Amino acid sequence: MGNLFLGIPKNAKSAATNATFNRALTKQPLMMSSLLAVLLTIVLFFASSPQAIAAPVPGWYSESEVATKIQERFESEFDRLPRAEQKHYALRLYRITGDESYLQPVIADILATAWFASEDLQRAAEPGYAQYRQGQVLQRSHPHSPRDFLRQDLMRRAGTIAFDRHLLYEVNKINEYGLLGTPGFENTDKALDYLRQVDWAAFMLDPEVIQGFSAKLINDIYYLVDLDIIDLREAYTRAFQGAFPPDDQLTAKEFEAKTYGLTHVILSDSRYFQKMVDPVEFSWVFEWFEKNSDRILRESKPDVLAEVALSYLLANQGDRQLVAGIRQALVWAFNDKAQMIPSTACRVDLRTGEHRNLMALMIFKWENKLYPGPQLLEFDPYRRLWPELTVR
Repeated sequence: MGNLFLGIPKNAKSAATNATFNRALTKQPLMMSSLLAVLLTIVLFFASSPQAIAAPVPGWYSESEVATKIQERFESEFDRLPRAEQKHYALRLYRITGDESYLQPVIADILATAWFASEDLQRAAEPGYAQYRQGQVLQRSHPHSPRDFLRQDLMRRAGTIAFDRHLLYEVNKINEYGLLGTPGFENTDKALDYLRQVDWAAFMLDPEVIQGFSAKLINDIYYLVDLDIIDLREAYTRAFQGAFPPDDQLTAKEFEAKTYGLTHVILSDSRYFQKMVDPVEFSWVFEWFEKNSDRILRESKPDVLAEVALSYLLANQGDRQLVAGIRQALVWAFNDKAQMIPSTACRVDLRTGEHRNLMALMIFKWENKLYPGPQLLEFDPYRRLWPELTVR
């Protein structure tokens, strides 16, 4: 693949505020057919039959060709992605390839965390601070959809939970890279003490919250486990199963939320592609996917389809018929002019398309081997930024 990301910024502060790297931009034409949404619907419908899954697709791209084109588009224009999307893309490809050239955006992102989260780590337990930051976090959430507004309203009614969840995410990220208590993160113990005082169950086991947050909430459940704060997995599983109407009564939005939530049960247990999952432990998830496979193929957006397939791959069950149908649907949805899989609304924006296309890319590049971490203290480019660091 070559060395995509060249050189680590020497100044930690500049890296924290500027995650742009030395990468030439190659503009690709963004025109696309207005019939794409109709085509995707047809593909998803017919992909549910065994005949359609087995049938060849003459004249269409192979999975490897689609993967190459998606990767070329995003990596040639990598500088145009915001820092969060750069980190998201690079971290997940590192975890399925082990390619250390993907570490630079990860390092830049954690340096930004050291810079921007330092006050939160130090002051979280101070009287009035969480309330002050709660208002800021909500103000910066920029809701757009009805679900976004619902989530914001639910958090407004739950004390300082918006700030609490924000802090939980940052501390988990620090922990994930093996950096708790290291230079730049000396106050993580204070933040952990604060997080242990939060009544997480009251918010996370509320059926309305489960329906509103779905996948995002499951991430938090596993963060709490990994940080040794509280284990709500069993209670949450029971609450999740009871939070939705019977399957035949699910609206389109409820079906999407339940499907997406179930994919995140698997993804979260894998710690986002750091380890495989036990298919027996999560048989209830895969049984639901199988039972609802036709509707999943007909109604799900490419993001959700891809995460269903990745759930199977993480359980070493990539040979299932549903996975074959999803793989074919994603190939058929690819738009050559945009060099990406557009949204169901035919959008080909680089930032909003990063998640959707990365998930498809991971399916097509999957080699059934995962690379946990990274534990950044093991990598010289990170240690050189902090002279006082030594490998423990």
